Amino acid sequence: MIKVHLNALKYGLSANEVRLAWENYLIGAVRVPGELEVRVGVDSVGRQVEMVGSLLSGGEWLVYHAMTPPTKKVLNEINYLIRRN
Repeated sequence: MIKVHLNALKYGLSANEVRLAWENYLIGAVRVPGELEVRVGVDSVGRQVEMVGSLLSGGEWLVYHAMTPPTKKVLNEINYLIRRN
């Protein structure tokens, strides 16, 4: 299950769009193993969405940041983390 924090909705995305993008991510990287991920996914209208989520103790994800379009900073971070691993 994916929970969406109210903070993730401040850029105009709906909770359903965030959930869909989190589940259908194109690229992602682990910031903290087993705890924190950054992803870029696609919502229902094809927009790329930048997201950050934390894995909760019950196995659910809490997405607390979501915005569109993804920033170059996050795209560079994901590419760096992928290359590093």
